Amino acid sequence: MKNYRILIVEDEPNLNELLSYNFKKVGFEVRSASNGMKAMRLLRAYHPDVILADIMMPDMDGIKMCRELKKIKTHKDIPVIFLSGISDDYRLLSAMEAGAVDFVSKPVSIPFLLEMVNSAIKDSGEDPELLL
Repeated sequence: MKNYRILIVEDEPNLNELLSYNFKKVGFEVRSASNGMKAMRLLRAYHPDVILADIMMPDMDGIKMCRELKKIKTHKDIPVIFLSGISDDYRLLSAMEAGAVDFVSKPVSIPFLLEMVNSAIKDSGEDPELLL
């Protein structure tokens, strides 16, 4: 079984830790960043299969990060799923226009999120064998 790689970009330390723990538990290789700027630096050397990103973060929000990511030839096809504590239609529409494949409202349901990530990887052409 391939170890799938996920990048979690979340500024809330407790949620970042919870997500990291749960994805490691099902076999993911996990990297995390607390904002979009740190994520973009990490992406220079790390090529995840999927990215989970909060929309609202300091320094560089998730939407700006996604737009920048989509400009990088080697990373433009990585599925991005946004996490959001807000239900502002304008922001969610902006997230999808930036290139996100989906979004999940906070508080996050871990089983639902694991299935969503599994689907995003499958839709990107991979055939994940995750332990869900």
